[in-house]
Amino acid sequence: MTALAPAVESFFTGYLTAQRGASPHTIASYRDTFRLLFTWIRQQAGTRPSDLDFADVDAATVSGFLAMLEDERHNTSRTRSQRLAAIHSLFRHAAPGHPEHAALIARVLAIQPRKPARETVAWLTEDEADALLAAPDTGTWTGRRDRVLMLLMLTSGPRVSEVTGLTWADVTLDRPGARVLWHGKGRKERLSPLQKPAITGLRQWHRENPAGPGSFVFTARGTARKMSTDAVRGAHQDPRRVSSRCMPRDRRQERHPACPTAFFRDEAAIRRRRRTVHRPHARPRISRINTSLPARRPRPQAEKHSTAPPRRTPGRAATRPLTSSSPSSKACETMPHYAARAPP
Repeated sequence: MTALAPAVESFFTGYLTAQRGASPHTIASYRDTFRLLFTWIRQQAGTRPSDLDFADVDAATVSGFLAMLEDERHNTSRTRSQRLAAIHSLFRHAAPGHPEHAALIARVLAIQPRKPARETVAWLTEDEADALLAAPDTGTWTGRRDRVLMLLMLTSGPRVSEVTGLTWADVTLDRPGARVLWHGKGRKERLSPLQKPAITGLRQWHRENPAGPGSFVFTARGTARKMSTDAVRGAHQDPRRVSSRCMPRDRRQERHPACPTAFFRDEAAIRRRRRTVHRPHARPRISRINTSLPARRPRPQAEKHSTAPPRRTPGRAATRPLTSSSPSSKACETMPHYAARAPP
């Protein structure tokens, strides 16, 4: 047995699961990274994954794998950095237990992630959004599912993992207060209100596909399994082409170049911003005054021409007779103004 196989096993079973408590999405992402890496090494060098050692996964091999992701798979810089982060995590975990490979591990850890490029955020007009929602064929079960899916993503802007993992227990369709609970990245949860078109679409979808609270909202056809991320991406390909045909020529190049789900998240964020700012026709926020309360009595105004100092009522110390047994009698004899001054 090589030294790499036990390191990979302890990385997934002992480090990610027991020590870090990583989420299932993180574990699945790391699993896909090493599956791609080991498959690519077998295609290039002919070495089976069970026979791999640390010498087979050196810095040159990792750099070639990252170049393959960009050239052949056309992954973005963010995806490249995500794959590299998984490899770095494995080598940092294996470094204390394998000091004989310290130099090789150090060279792999020295590979730097690439800075991602900032892309222009696109947006849709109302006509383009309507054309996008009208693209799926509602005469089929898959078309009706894809339309409700796109409608929810346009109005709420969830991630792919959030919309595929959505269950009916996370959806509240009663009005007022219709909302959806998203279980997001990093074990973060957020509530987002549902708009009227989304409420209507989800109600029709639930009547067509009755299921329990723990069932997934969007499933694969004929099964109770949730949709995969590839199925969600495939559901948006044809509608995007239909929407681009109805778009003016000067705006066809402004579409989001990344995955369609990222485009829907940007569109939902822009729609929320439209509803909150730059609304000249909106009514200003004015706090209402309760007129049923009694009016406050006005304070009496001081006399304008009066220059006399305000009167002071003598305090108890000024009216109390002083005796020889009083602890302040001697002080009163040396300070005659003390007895005449009222306490504050």
